[in-house]
Amino acid sequence: MPGLALAIGRPIDAHVGIAGGQVVAISTGSSSHHEYTVTGETVNLAARLTEAAGTCDILLSDHVREQLRDRLAVDDAGQLSVKWLAGPVAAWRLSGLRQGSEAAGLPLIGRVVQLGQCRALLGSCRNLGRGHLVCIRSEGAIGKSRLVEEISRKAASLGFACTTALILDFGAGAGHDTVRTIVRGLLGLDAAADDRAMRAAAERALESGAVAQGDAVFLYYLLDIQPPPSLGSLYEAMDVTTLREGIDRAVASLLRHSAARIPLLLVVEDLHWEDRAVLMQLAILAAAVAECPAMLVMTSRVDCDPIDGAWRSAAGWASLVTLDLAPLSADEGLAPASAVTGVAWPLAARCVARAAGNPLFLEQLLRRTWESADDGVPGSVQSLVQARLDRLDVADKAVLKAASVLGQRFNTAPLAHLIEGAPDEAMDRAAASFLIRRQSVESCLFSHALIRDGIYATLLKSQRRVLHRRAADWFEARDPVPRAEHIDRAEAPDEDAAYLAAATAQAAQSRQSMALRVVGRGLEIAASAGTRFALDCLQGDLLHDQGSMPEAKLSFSAALEAADSYRERCRAWIGLA
Repeated sequence: MPGLALAIGRPIDAHVGIAGGQVVAISTGSSSHHEYTVTGETVNLAARLTEAAGTCDILLSDHVREQLRDRLAVDDAGQLSVKWLAGPVAAWRLSGLRQGSEAAGLPLIGRVVQLGQCRALLGSCRNLGRGHLVCIRSEGAIGKSRLVEEISRKAASLGFACTTALILDFGAGAGHDTVRTIVRGLLGLDAAADDRAMRAAAERALESGAVAQGDAVFLYYLLDIQPPPSLGSLYEAMDVTTLREGIDRAVASLLRHSAARIPLLLVVEDLHWEDRAVLMQLAILAAAVAECPAMLVMTSRVDCDPIDGAWRSAAGWASLVTLDLAPLSADEGLAPASAVTGVAWPLAARCVARAAGNPLFLEQLLRRTWESADDGVPGSVQSLVQARLDRLDVADKAVLKAASVLGQRFNTAPLAHLIEGAPDEAMDRAAASFLIRRQSVESCLFSHALIRDGIYATLLKSQRRVLHRRAADWFEARDPVPRAEHIDRAEAPDEDAAYLAAATAQAAQSRQSMALRVVGRGLEIAASAGTRFALDCLQGDLLHDQGSMPEAKLSFSAALEAADSYRERCRAWIGLA
């Protein structure tokens, strides 16, 4: 202000009051005149601090000073009487700023018993050459992924090669389903590997005997690359059963060959999102894991754990250890939080109490120790995510909001299309803020599904529709499944037709499981009778090819009801026959 006063040649005085906490944002007034405003105790306290501030003073509430105590130089400004509060409140005069530091890479809090069990299993696997299966279960955001990170770190220190497959409910993309991701990892390919690198890896695997020459066509299928012309006709002639058995055989062979050279840790996260066909593929893989020095760690939510009797039967004699994670106790969270992070004991205790046993919530609170842990702090991870998002500049926030439209895992190429620019610098800053993790030059992952969901929730519905429509345009010539999903979320009128096109494309590539999943969603939203008829017929064909005859009959019966011409009724009758 003194500089501005000097520039314009007239005196300008200012006094500022700052309080922090929750407010209510509303519009007030009548239909002829209304204003936008914020109300609440925090606003009133800020106004009282402003009144008490002298010329060129900035007065802070005790709450703000506590949050930023390591970044602000302050002087005691005495006590203020505020009529709506029971007693006087402390005020602090800002005298300067100082550089603060932020905790990075918090260690695992709690889970000592579970981590010890997994360490013992890793040691047994390496020393005895026998595999183990571990299923880590809990409710959402209780710490499954964080425990898996520690297990992977321990396995790497013991000489294990680690491969992780993350199952997503949305945004996975072509070539990144569970079994294909595991195969890429076993072949030493990262997420950014191009067609040339995958062909070279396939040739090495065939030459070394990791996969038999007779199963070459299945290896090409798993890598999602076009087989040589000599194998093309063989691929087209195979039925679903032959393809499935060949895939299981090729994956098991590759696993045994890889484990013979170096012990393996395979991680499959969020098993509850996977469909039945791929779950049974994982069961076959689990049976192979039991016969070699490898360990398969899976995570799932307790209320929808897909591991049942049929899965256990398909997994054979594999040993399965189930670890159910409960919320952290106060003792588990308090001592490590205070001792390791350097947070003052009272604040650490409030963080632990506020987290209510949720490790993700606790970690977020401890990362931002200047956020108070009392009732004035956001009461959910959603609020924490939004608060952290608001610390970024407008451009970076816009980039992350656009990225959230693409799902938990996303590539920078479609993101660049959404924002009409290069997102690299914004991604680097988001990674520094622990909001995302870079998996490769082009591939990124939101640090947690709840972080992605929290950012996505900040978008207005109109913004979501526009971004999903643009994402669908980008995927149109690249991958029909995410295109259909984005058209669906954009609430576009052609959403059912997009699902029909995607399902047809998946069926043509012998991806029956994915095709059925896509058809199911298409039928849920089908608006036109013609599209519903085509979807019912396609579903009937897919179920017939899988041997599910009663279900196929129901689909063709539904198609007959939707038919509105002799040609369509004939098609449905043939299906029923």
